[in-house]
Amino acid sequence: MRPPYPLVFASSFSVLSFELLLIRIFSIRLSCHYASLIISLSMAGLVLFIVLCAFPFFLYGVIISLPSQPWEERANKIYASNLLGGAVGLLVVVVLMNYVMVV
Repeated sequence: MRPPYPLVFASSFSVLSFELLLIRIFSIRLSCHYASLIISLSMAGLVLFIVLCAFPFFLYGVIISLPSQPWEERANKIYASNLLGGAVGLLVVVVLMNYVMVV
């Protein structure tokens, strides 16, 4: 069985792209009112919103941590594909947001 370099690359690419897009949308739409947003969401009982935003990051942690056990000798290459996927994902999102004017 081969180490899952493409899976780690793709998951890092997608999760960091999603994170940057969420940060961009929240910073434009909500300005500096993050604290009031979190407090109002928790007081209103809208836990579903928080869970839906946090689920991809939890799944990403599982995807990244699982290959570390069986392929300990190749952990450096798995970590390198993680970093490379994240860097490429962030660059793609920044370029696309500048040219497409998403937000």
